[in-house]
Amino acid sequence: MPVVAPLLPSHDFRAVMLRSERMLLRSFVPGDAPEIFMNALPAISHYMNWAASPSLESFETVWRAWLADLAEGREATLVARCAESLEFLGIAGLHFNVRGEAEAGVWIKDPARGQGHGAEAVAAIVAWACQTLGLEAVLFAAVESNTASRRIAEVLGGVPVGRPAQHHPSGPSTAMVVYRIPGAPRAGVASVAPAALQGAPARSSARPGRRRARGRVGSEALG
Repeated sequence: MPVVAPLLPSHDFRAVMLRSERMLLRSFVPGDAPEIFMNALPAISHYMNWAASPSLESFETVWRAWLADLAEGREATLVARCAESLEFLGIAGLHFNVRGEAEAGVWIKDPARGQGHGAEAVAAIVAWACQTLGLEAVLFAAVESNTASRRIAEVLGGVPVGRPAQHHPSGPSTAMVVYRIPGAPRAGVASVAPAALQGAPARSSARPGRRRARGRVGSEALG
């Protein structure tokens, strides 16, 4: 049996808005593209399953695919911002793999890492997915050697359920750890205090950088 109950995408993700204690996460819109492009650096994509776009123009192909996925319920690409200042912090998301299982992912821009934003974003997405989409748990993949990323899943109650290899478009395969993060007992979006989340620089291979090098989040959390 799958580790997460299969759910056929039948939702429109274009108007998702989540709020945690310090962050707002909302569906991507084209106006977010310049900030995402400027912060999706090779140092981040190195841990993901996608390659950084070489130009803002080429990045348009990526974000137009995001818009289609949002509309058709295949993937929710959410822009993470500071709730008070609306400063761009990174990208988080949820997508459905080929088995219909929900996978969360996140990356946080370099200046905002190490403050628990990645774990806070993933907590919000797991709560939303379980409460709104009827899931019991969400998958989250982390590079095996990235202890900070793995801590995100572990602080949220994640349990390892697999160790696949991740194929990067510009390099060799990377050993991964896939976690199953339950929707309960952490049902509240802001149920994990920020202090408990800090020190977990997030990079999850998650999927905003998609396997087709589209820029899906990817779960290897950078936060």
